[in-house]
Amino acid sequence: MYNETWGLVHITVISKKMKRTILDFNIFSEEEQDWYLSETWCSVCKKPDLGIIEPLYYSEEDKNYIEGKCKICNTTTRTQITVTEIDENDYTQ
Repeated sequence: MYNETWGLVHITVISKKMKRTILDFNIFSEEEQDWYLSETWCSVCKKPDLGIIEPLYYSEEDKNYIEGKCKICNTTTRTQITVTEIDENDYTQ
């Protein structure tokens, strides 16, 4: 662990290896898989929806992620998967 002060921000970095549990990406429908693989953000390209290749679906600290390489620059990118239940009764027309 080390501490660093950078401008007005104090950063504490804890060096520890997170335990990943590999999950089955095929539990998603083909439509969901296509959406997850295309709706991405690349921090290097600074553009949305470039897509990823070589997806890895895993759980880490009770959160689920899909990680892969950007189709454009090949940088590893990761997206947290969250599931929100929607009650159709909450929406009236």
